[in-house]
Amino acid sequence: MTCSLTHPQKLDPDIWANTSTSWGVGLVVGDHWAAWKLKDGWRADGRDIGWAESVALELAALWMVHTGFHDAVVTVRGDNMGVIGAYTKGCP
Repeated sequence: MTCSLTHPQKLDPDIWANTSTSWGVGLVVGDHWAAWKLKDGWRADGRDIGWAESVALELAALWMVHTGFHDAVVTVRGDNMGVIGAYTKGCP
């Protein structure tokens, strides 16, 4: 892992990522949104709500990369502190 010695730009593009075990994964970015239904049987092989919340956060990260975000600290809102904590480990 590498850490930058510079202070990256801080951005808040109004990103919200969340999951419902009864429905699926949702992502809201400003005025845009997307949702994915979880397939029946998704809770298998150790997958649980934490796994699904991680998928939501990963989709947010993929959206940021796809739209050109780089060299920045980007605020993404979610409600699973365990998943958020896992993503914030590493470079401060």
